[in-house]
Amino acid sequence: MLFPLRLLFREDGGQQQAPLSTDAETIDCPCHDNGSKRGEDTGQTPQEEKNLATEWYRNKLAGAIMKGIDDYFQKTPPPGTLLAWQKQNRQGGNNISHYRIQRGDTLSGVARKNQTTVSELMQFNDLRDDRVMVGQTIRIPAS
Repeated sequence: MLFPLRLLFREDGGQQQAPLSTDAETIDCPCHDNGSKRGEDTGQTPQEEKNLATEWYRNKLAGAIMKGIDDYFQKTPPPGTLLAWQKQNRQGGNNISHYRIQRGDTLSGVARKNQTTVSELMQFNDLRDDRVMVGQTIRIPAS
């Protein structure tokens, strides 16, 4: 389908869509080639539409989304939540290692070497920023 579209450029560099007129440019919009009406951009292919019609596929898709969300929050729980408390208590005792910062070390480098994230190290060690001092000892959570 072809849709007439004209953009006006404001003085501050932004864009705004102008009312359509007879002298407007015409552009090809491939996302609407599936017969959708203007404004109904579903972004779906015909096969995806068929798949979404089945309950099995919808359940599979919902399960994959839920697993991704769950994995993310298990790995990086927001501070002050039950997940953060559980993660910190699981890592107590023998699962904690210590690392003494040496010249040239950065928190991101230490995190990478220990397969963790900077935010996780900062949270685990109650750090306000990512600066570390030579000789400083930080706790490394178990991976």
